Amino acid sequence: MPRRYLEAGLYTLPMAAMTIIASPHSGRLVGSRGTRLPLRIAGTAMALGLLPLTWATVTTPGWQLLAGYLVFGFGFGMVNTPITNTAVSRLPRSRAGVAAAIASTSRQVGAALGVAVIGAVASASGPTTHAAWWIMLTLSVAVLLIGHLTANPDAPHSPPRAHRLTPVALLNPISGTHVPALNRTTPSRRLRRPPATRARAARTGLSCRAGSAGGR
Repeated sequence: MPRRYLEAGLYTLPMAAMTIIASPHSGRLVGSRGTRLPLRIAGTAMALGLLPLTWATVTTPGWQLLAGYLVFGFGFGMVNTPITNTAVSRLPRSRAGVAAAIASTSRQVGAALGVAVIGAVASASGPTTHAAWWIMLTLSVAVLLIGHLTANPDAPHSPPRAHRLTPVALLNPISGTHVPALNRTTPSRRLRRPPATRARAARTGLSCRAGSAGGR
């Protein structure tokens, strides 16, 4: 009997491995395509992975179980990042920590309830556990529908840059000419001197040149 338990646990290892592989790809998709596509992939993959398990019996070949666990693990790895991104991006930055904490708490409560409810249904169903798999399949389809109806289809845009490096012309008080000064951080719109400031700078330049000529 302990050997059968060990074999059952080994069959679920591919699901964990696919979750680890899919999670980084989910983050990249959310950053480039938004949250709708990852949620669609997650719901579809989880539903397809659970479908062969709804008719599994004690005589089901091992490759069918492995295939189902692999596909389900890929979908499970894709679902967490868009949910967290949606919860955090809808609130201001000052409340991003609160949103992430609420999302994490909801995930933990859902996992606890899922283990309790699915475990109870599986125990009451006998050795086949078909009812438990059908419940999980229904929830996977719900993820697909919710992602299609409510998620943001567009990728998040990066905030505009407030400043950029632009060339600024500085007035040389000795020669009275304008010298380009690069690598100065200025607002995106080029600064312009008021007329009074320009006139004062021109007079300063003329007086400096006159003093320099008189000294010669």
